[in-house]
Amino acid sequence: MSEWQWIAEGRWTDTAGRHVPGSLTSASVTDLVEVIADQIDKIIPDVVLTVGPDGLTGHPDHMLIHQAVVSAAAPREVPIFGS
Repeated sequence: MSEWQWIAEGRWTDTAGRHVPGSLTSASVTDLVEVIADQIDKIIPDVVLTVGPDGLTGHPDHMLIHQAVVSAAAPREVPIFGS
């Protein structure tokens, strides 16, 4: 089975990495971990794909997502690719 899920759609706005209220860049890793962990628990994936710690391009949102995905998936023993 393959599936795509947006995390907390509408909760954060893509602001191209600018640190402004409501942007993903301004979100706390803890908040993101909680939302991602909820999705992992709901979907129960075989693997989780993410970007590497450099965010692929150094993009602040991507680097933050990497941190949150690794933190959410590791205790659930889900393999992570892209880390």
